[in-house]
Amino acid sequence: MREWVAETAFSLSASMQPVFGFAFMLVLFVFIPLGLIRKTRGFASSALMIASFVFGTTVWLFSIGIAFGLLGWFWLIVGLGFAGLGVVPVAFFGALFKGESGIAFVGILLPLVLAFGTRLLATHWLEKEAAERIASKN
Repeated sequence: MREWVAETAFSLSASMQPVFGFAFMLVLFVFIPLGLIRKTRGFASSALMIASFVFGTTVWLFSIGIAFGLLGWFWLIVGLGFAGLGVVPVAFFGALFKGESGIAFVGILLPLVLAFGTRLLATHWLEKEAAERIASKN
C-alpha cells in the first residue's frame, strides 16, 4: 500500500510536468509581455492566475509523494490535515532533514515561489486595471 500512494503521487506529478513546462513558457514569453500592455492586462492576469494553479497543483502532488516517501503516513496525514496545504512545508522540511536539499529547493521551493509569484503578479495587475477603470470613470 505504501508504494502505491507514493507512486501515484509521483505519477500524477510527472504527468503534470509537460503542462507545467508549457505554462511556464507561456507565462515567460506571452503572458508577462501581454501584461505590460494596458489593453491586454486583464487577459494576461487571468492567464497568470490559471498558470499559478498549474504550478501549485504540480508542487502539491510532488510534495505528497515526497512527504509520504521520505516521512511516512504520520507526516503525510499531518500535512494534509492543515487544509491539505500543509503537505508542502512538511515535504520541504522533511527533505531538508533527510539530506535532500536539492529536492527541497529545486523540486518544492522553486515551483512554490513560481506559483505564488505568478498569483501575486496577476493580483497586482488586476488591481491596477481596476484602479485605472475607476480613474477613467471619474
